[in-house]
Amino acid sequence: MANYRDDGSEITRTALSVGTRGSAGAPILVDDSLWGSIIVQSKVGRPLPDDIGSRLSEFTELVALAIASSDARSELTASRARIVVAADAARDDVPPSGGEATLGPM
Repeated sequence: MANYRDDGSEITRTALSVGTRGSAGAPILVDDSLWGSIIVQSKVGRPLPDDIGSRLSEFTELVALAIASSDARSELTASRARIVVAADAARDDVPPSGGEATLGPM
């Protein structure tokens, strides 16, 4: 988290030139891998709230959960499609029985 005061650095000068007065960010981790990040900026003259880090962390946990859920749903849909294809192929391989079931020799 940063509340910008002109310290002479290039990033601070750039942030101040577009009106940014504070910013904070948090990573979005999905299955322990970095998926992305979220960054907020404030153009208001007062500092960002002290709990901005925990707020962003809680929000990114929800985002990560939604992403993981979406990924799982996509994987489930693909799995169902593979099962349908396999069932269709197995059904096509079964010769017609002429209406009578046979058990083979006894």
